[in-house]
This record gives sequence, C-alpha cells and structure tokens, in this order.
Amino acid sequence: MTGLLEIRAMLAQADPADWNRIGSWGSGAAPISYPLMDLADADSYGHVTKWHLRDYSDLLVYRPEVDLSIAYGLRPHPRDQDNRRTFDWATSHDWSVEVNIADVRWRGQLVDRAYYWVVDNGSAEVPIGKLVLDREDDDQAPGHHTVPIWLDSVTCAISFAHGTLDQHAYYLKATGSIIEGSTGLGI
Repeated sequence: MTGLLEIRAMLAQADPADWNRIGSWGSGAAPISYPLMDLADADSYGHVTKWHLRDYSDLLVYRPEVDLSIAYGLRPHPRDQDNRRTFDWATSHDWSVEVNIADVRWRGQLVDRAYYWVVDNGSAEVPIGKLVLDREDDDQAPGHHTVPIWLDSVTCAISFAHGTLDQHAYYLKATGSIIEGSTGLGI
C-alpha cells in the first residue's frame, strides 16, 4: 500500500524530465478531468444566473510509476482569499503574478494539493510554501516562505514541461522562499 509520505518522497526524488505531459488544449489534447463548476451569481429568487467554470490546463504522468500524476494549471475560484496577486518581491521587478493549483493524483484520485505562482507572464512557476514570520511577536514583520522539497519538485516538473526550468531558481530566489532539506524535512 502506498501512503502520502511515500508519494511525497517519490515527488521529491523525481527528475523533472521523468514526466510525460498531456495537454488539454490544442492539437493532440485530451480531457484532463471534468471541469469544476461553481455558482458565480444568482438572482434574488435563488435562480442561477451565471456559472464559473474552471479546469486544469495540463496533466503530467510520472513515467517510472504511471499511478502518479499531477493535474495543474487550475485557477483558484475568483472569490478565494488566497488568490492574492500583488507581492513586494514581484512589484519591485514589475512582474505579474498568478496563483495556480496543481493536484497530485495517485491512481486518478486526488491525494495532495500544491499552490504555486506563475510569475512574469509565464516565465517561471514557483511553489508557494508556508509563510514564516521573521518575528513571531509581530504579524506585520517581514517573513519568508518555507517550501517542502516535494512541492518544489512539483513546480520543477511543471517548469520543465513548459521549457522554463532554467529560470526556476532565479525566480524562486526572488520570492525569498527557502527550500526545506530533502531528508525527511517537509516530506
């Protein structure tokens, strides 16, 4: 039986080139999943007047273990509180930032979720880790994000699939994120 820790360990050890990309748009595309349909608006009688549809852009299948896949490119719901797009590190470089979601699947079932930033109009994909304040007694103090290595590996695989892996380290450093160690920490 394969558990979440084993899946995260596989992700952490995966080479970005070991993933097969299946696009959901354009020539040779295939459906990645059913679109997510959310209520966008309703009238005063409760009748739906508008739906909001979201879907993944692509699917990565891990070649050494095809039970493991990553569906990615899903945008958060517009009302999601974690859909922030303005960050000091990006503003100082005049970079655009979009939040995306990558869902880790085992045998087609969702087992984990990763949030990541698409930076500078798609120049790189970098993971969103856990915010750690530099001073715990001051919630306005600057902080940094700590990123488990498995989460960084997910965004490296996505970056490789889009030909932007060479920019990954540069943009990751600009975010101030710190990758946790690869020997158990954060896996």
